[in-house]
Amino acid sequence: AQSQPEGTFVFTDIPFESNLQFTVMAIFHETTYSSNPAPADMNSMQVALDVPVYDSTTDLTNVQIDQMHVLFDFAEDGLETKEIYVISNASDRTVKDVYELAVDKTATLKFPLPEDAEYIFFKPDDQDRFVKLDSGFADTYPILPSTGSTQLMVSYLVPYDGQRAYTYTAPLDI
Repeated sequence: AQSQPEGTFVFTDIPFESNLQFTVMAIFHETTYSSNPAPADMNSMQVALDVPVYDSTTDLTNVQIDQMHVLFDFAEDGLETKEIYVISNASDRTVKDVYELAVDKTATLKFPLPEDAEYIFFKPDDQDRFVKLDSGFADTYPILPSTGSTQLMVSYLVPYDGQRAYTYTAPLDI
């Protein structure tokens, strides 16, 4: 829809039922922002949704890892490791395009992985979001301003013969 002069949008010809919830997405500077879901107001036959959008930055100063969990599981082929991250952005800007990966490809964060890591998988399972690198992986999604705005998990397999050291250097403050 085309915005009104004051910046609002009006959508017409949308099914409106009491059991429906509505949400709106907006793309601003190649980043998708969403409203919170809202139920249909059957009295006014309208739904007012706010979609906050932010200018962007490449500054990671206000981004931190709020939670990091490391889970180990013994497998027949080695040691399966899962790293779970919850990341927050305390600034008033979307952080994106921090690292240049390749022509027309940027990333927001880079994470280390052991050199011998194999069978690397990600959750969410989004083929376009994560890029495997020689020494780790990169997350291409922007980090929106909010607590816990980004959550991800990487799992991988490393050789294991009864003893293994795990060392880690975080890409951000924890």
